[in-house]
Amino acid sequence: MNPVNPQSEAELLQRFLLMTGVPPEDVLMEDKAKNTAQSAQFTKAFLEENKIDTNQEFLLITSAFHMFRSKGCFDKVGLKTETFPTDYYSYDVTFSFPTLVYPSPSSLENWHKLVKEWMGITVYKLVGYI
Repeated sequence: MNPVNPQSEAELLQRFLLMTGVPPEDVLMEDKAKNTAQSAQFTKAFLEENKIDTNQEFLLITSAFHMFRSKGCFDKVGLKTETFPTDYYSYDVTFSFPTLVYPSPSSLENWHKLVKEWMGITVYKLVGYI
């Protein structure tokens, strides 16, 4: 949840799909999940409740950085997914003395994201989500 925008990611995506012309009856939304493991669990239950065949393959769209953990959660609940990673944090690296020696303003942010995802993967494995 974004404190600046009280709408969930699901609600924002629903609004986007409707703006692009997807018919409202074709947009189904699961908006109860608070984390990735719940998203996988609730999505499977949601699909079953709506009589959607859970044996088919689904497209899993999420951040490239978060895809490993997301895919693991959806695999664990038995949903087959093809992945579509987004918002990569990589770029062409050119090495020079300044890039190797001078600190980067984004270094702390990048390390924060990396350590958070490592911790998430570790915890999800320990509790059996993946």
